[in-house]
Parts: sequence; C-alpha cells; structure tokens
Amino acid sequence: MFWIYRALSVLISPLLAWRLQRGERDQETRHAGTRQRRGWVEPAGQRPIWIHAASVGEINAVSPLVHALGKRHPETPLLISTFTRSGQQQAQRRFGDTIQHRLVPLDTPRACARWLDTIEPMIALIAETEIWPELFHQTHQRGIPLYLINARLSARGLKRSLRVRRLFARSLQNVERALCQSNEDAEGLVELGLAPERAEVVGNLKFDTQLPADLLTTARSLKAAWGERRVWVAGSTRPGEEALLLKAHQSLQVAHPSALLILVPRHPERAVELIAQLDSSKITHQSLGEMVREDTTVVLVDRLGVLQACYAAGSVAFVGGSLVPIGGHNLLEPAALGKPVISGPYLDNQREMADALDSANALTRVESPMALAARVDDFWTRPEFALGRGRAALAVVEAGRGALAATLQAIQPHLESGKLQRRS
Repeated sequence: MFWIYRALSVLISPLLAWRLQRGERDQETRHAGTRQRRGWVEPAGQRPIWIHAASVGEINAVSPLVHALGKRHPETPLLISTFTRSGQQQAQRRFGDTIQHRLVPLDTPRACARWLDTIEPMIALIAETEIWPELFHQTHQRGIPLYLINARLSARGLKRSLRVRRLFARSLQNVERALCQSNEDAEGLVELGLAPERAEVVGNLKFDTQLPADLLTTARSLKAAWGERRVWVAGSTRPGEEALLLKAHQSLQVAHPSALLILVPRHPERAVELIAQLDSSKITHQSLGEMVREDTTVVLVDRLGVLQACYAAGSVAFVGGSLVPIGGHNLLEPAALGKPVISGPYLDNQREMADALDSANALTRVESPMALAARVDDFWTRPEFALGRGRAALAVVEAGRGALAATLQAIQPHLESGKLQRRS
C-alpha cells in the first residue's frame, strides 16, 4: 500500500501545490511557498530541533514547548514547519525571530528528501494528529528520532484512518514514541498500529500555556473601545455556525438591547464572506480596533492573534467549531482566563479538555441558538454563578499542568546525544 500511496502522491502533488498557494496574492510569496513545499528550502543552522505544527491550533499548543526549548537549549537552532499559511503567520506572530520557519514539504519522495537533506534536523517533534507516510519513512531512514507530541486521535479520525490501517501502521513503526494527551488517544494509536510500548500518556501541552505578557493591556484597550455594554465572545467559529450565533445574539437583544457580540472566525480570510452575511441580515457591524458606535451589535475580528485578548475582555466565552460537526476548538483559552465557557455538542476533537471541565461542572453545552442565548443571559444576570463557573474552569487548567515537563523529560536523551554528534 505504501508504494501505491507514493505513486498517487507524486501524481497529485502539482495540483496540491497549486491549491495550497492559490490564496496568496503576492506572486513572489506564492512562488517561494511552492518552492518550499517542493523541498527547496534554506538551511536552518546546524542540526536544529524541528517541530512540525500544521496550523494555528497546533502552533498554540506547542508554544510552551518552544519557549522551554529556547531557554534550555539557547545554542541550538529551533525550526518550526507548518502546513498552512495561517499557521506560518501565527508562528511568526508568537515567536518572532526566536525561531525559523519553513513550510513542510509535500509528501513525495523527492520533496521530502530535498527538505530533510537540507535541514538535517537533530530530532523531529510532530504535533497532534499529523501522520505523513513518506516524511516519516525518510526521517527514519536518516536516523532522525521522531516523536509524536501532544498526540491525539479523535474517534472520527481513528475510524477514517482504519480504512488504510496498513499504510498508517507502517508509518507508525517509524515513531520513537507517541506522547499522548489521554488514554483514549494512546489506545487509538495502538489500534492504528503503534507498538504499545511506544505510547505514553503525558497530558495536553495546552494546559501549560502561559498567558502573554501584554494580554491585560490589550484586553483593557478592547474593553475601552467596546464601552459599558454586555459583551460575549464567540471564538474560532466555522462556516454554518455564524448564522446560528447571530440568531442567538438577536434573541439576547430582546432582553439586552445593547448586547455586543465579538465574532472571531477560525480563519480571518473569511471576513469578506461574513461581512456579506451580516449586511444581508441588516446587522450593524464594525471591525476590531475601532471605537464601537452605539448602534453596532457585532464586532468582526478579521486578524489572527487577538482571540485570547477578546476572551479576556468579554464576560462570557463561546468556543466554536462545536455547534456544527467540526469537533470543537480550544476550550482552555477562555478557561485559563477564568471565564464561563460555553460550547456546542460537537467536541470530539476536544474530548479530554471537555471531560476535565465537565468533571468540575465548568463547561456549559448547548445544542441550539435559543439554548445558547438562555445560557449567556443566565451568566449575565447571575454574576456570582458566572464567577463560580469561571473559577472552576481556571482550577481545571491549573490542575492539568504537567505535560510540558513530561515531554521535555522524554525527548531530552535525544537532544543530548544530538549535541554530542554535532560537536564531533
């Protein structure tokens, strides 16, 4: 099956390269991105620590590990690869010049070979659910220890992957160890073909995320722009979900005419689409960063990097990707700020976080716009209840820390041996 996969990957790679870069307006940037995806990259220093984080969510998840590695190994280059352009932008925003960035190669023999032979990483740390058969194969061929970090595998993902189990089982043979978020994730990877002794449950790195130093300053600035109004934030929203959220907001406005919704789509490039949707519904809206007018009912966030500050400035948080069958997004971002957290019923990708919050009675799940409006109203009109839910959510985050220390301990032997090889 691996050879069939190889042939197919080569055949479709030109189309995939085109599709991945077609949204980039600048021709020079588009060309540079295509070259990187074909493996033509610049070196990243001698034997870098390589972390692959596919997109925005994975970048956020690995950020505590990136900062810790930078402090522990300041003399060793850090390289982050991403699959998406938005992931690249988030990496640059979060880490600036402290790391280097490259787009991950297309999963073809030549692209992976060129990429790996140029980068020559000391170790490969692949975040969450990324399994690339060719890349894993060639990494192993070069003797590069490969770890799955913050590894997770949803029930839906497992069911889909089991259809080509032989391919994934072969790929997982190249994994040194999978550092999993939960027992269920470890069991799923073993069912998919990972050797049981290579699966280790360490917890979720997102519990170890530190709040940005400028978060409170940014939140105060946002609150000043929004004025003295009741504000709720809907973060990481997905297509089909915004219409439901707007229905909930219109219902809230019956009891709270000045209510303000901060709408933060998962992908900021959808702002044009959402502006058209708001205009067609005759909903007054503004962009983030402007002083909010009295008649504005929705603030649309059209850029990356401000979701956490929006959560901090609002009073209630809804986490998107959960009213539609996407699987949900990061519930810990508002929880870490002590905010009451609301989600929809679809949380397959956030199972561990959701279970932890549920066990502390710190997560409110809803299944309809009317139920969502009722819960937001409940938090607004019962401030002591909202405060208690927020405190319970924060306690879950504090209790869940520890994955970072376990991950660092697991990979440390290879970092030390890699340094010795480099010096020799």
